[in-house]
Amino acid sequence: MADFTNRQLAEIIARSAEKINNSVLKEQKITNQFSETVERLEKERNFLQEKINDMKTASIKPDLSELNSFYEKKTEENIKRLNLRLKVPNISLYVWLSSVAMLIISFFSLYLAYRKAFLTRAEITEQYRTELLKENAIISIEDKNLFDDMDKFFQKNPNTRDKFVESRGKK
Repeated sequence: MADFTNRQLAEIIARSAEKINNSVLKEQKITNQFSETVERLEKERNFLQEKINDMKTASIKPDLSELNSFYEKKTEENIKRLNLRLKVPNISLYVWLSSVAMLIISFFSLYLAYRKAFLTRAEITEQYRTELLKENAIISIEDKNLFDDMDKFFQKNPNTRDKFVESRGKK
């Protein structure tokens, strides 16, 4: 310490005091800002507390007049619609009769369709049989009887073909 002169020491002390003074000023500014913020927040809290107390004491009653009038209108419309339905005489009778009529119509149409299908099937088989007879693909009943007689005769007498022709002519 002896190396420093009084002047140098005074300058060092002045600089240190200036730094300390600046730090104290900064801390005072920050303290002032904090105190202002605390005051402002306290005011807002008091204001909000008053609002809360006012809201607690105030009675809130909703205005349901529009909602009630809407439901009254809808109820009247529903009653009118139901009364119109009730004024139709014997609606259940009309529904029942129309159901029976539809059932009868459907059965009749199914009967016609099946009858046409079976007639068509019989006609098709008959046409097919006549075409096969024309082409000699199948034999008629008389020819079948003839061939059966020939078969029986030839099984009994295989060497007498002429006799068969004569016996067949007698029938």
